[in-house]
Amino acid sequence: HPLLPISCVSRMEPIKPHERKMQPLPLPSRMVQLKWMQASIFVYDLNPEAGGDPMIFLHGLGDEADTWRHVTPHLGNRRLVLMDLPGFGRSDKPENAEYHVGFFTGCTLEVMDELRIDKAIFVGHSLGAQIAQWIALTHPDRVSRLCLLGGGLLSPERALSDRIVIALLATPGVGEWIYNGLRKDPKAAYDSLRAYYHNLDALPEQDRAFLLKRVQQRVWSDGQRDAFLKTLRCLSRWLPKRQE
Repeated sequence: HPLLPISCVSRMEPIKPHERKMQPLPLPSRMVQLKWMQASIFVYDLNPEAGGDPMIFLHGLGDEADTWRHVTPHLGNRRLVLMDLPGFGRSDKPENAEYHVGFFTGCTLEVMDELRIDKAIFVGHSLGAQIAQWIALTHPDRVSRLCLLGGGLLSPERALSDRIVIALLATPGVGEWIYNGLRKDPKAAYDSLRAYYHNLDALPEQDRAFLLKRVQQRVWSDGQRDAFLKTLRCLSRWLPKRQE
C-alpha cells in the first residue's frame, strides 16, 4: 500500500487532496451490503474456507480495520474478518444513523449473516470491545469467545484531562471546531494518536509514515467526523446507564 516518504514524518507535511480517500491494504476485501439500512460495510475476509469458529475484529472509535494489520499474520490458518464499522474508514457513513452500541451491534450481526457466520470469536478494542461485550450479552448464541482490549461496558474511571477532552468533543459546535482544526495542523493530528500508543516515536518509520497519512485521511472526512462525534455523544449518555 502507498505510504508517505519517510522524510515526511519528520516534516509533518500535509497530504494532498487526491490522497485523502482511504485505500485498502493489499488483502482480500469486499463491501458487504446491509439490507436494513441500505449501507455498505468494508470487510477484509481472510482465509474464508478455514475451519473452526472465525475471528471477528472490531476496532475502536475513530479507527478502522487496518489497526489489526500486525496482528492477523500471527493467527495461522483461521478465518479472520476485519470490518470498518459503519461511519468509519471505507464503510458507508449514513447521515441519519444513530451511532450507539445497539446500532453497531445490529450492523455487525447482519455482516455475520451476509458472510454466513453463525458464531464467532470476537476481538474488540475500546468501542469495539463494548460492541463485542454487548453482542455477547444480547446474542450469546453468536459468540464463542471474547477478547476485550482497552475497553468494555465496565470501563475504569478516566483521568480528569481525558474527561475534559471528551466533554469538549461531546459539546455540539465545539467538537466540530476541534476536529476541523486538525485539518490545518498535521502535527496536531498526528500527536492526537499519542494517547493510544505506549511510545509513538519508537514505532518503525514505516508505521509512523502510515499513521501520519491515515490520521489526516480521517480528519479530512466530513462523514467520519460526524460519525465520530455522534458516537461519542451517544456513548456519553448510553454507557453510564449500563454501568449503574
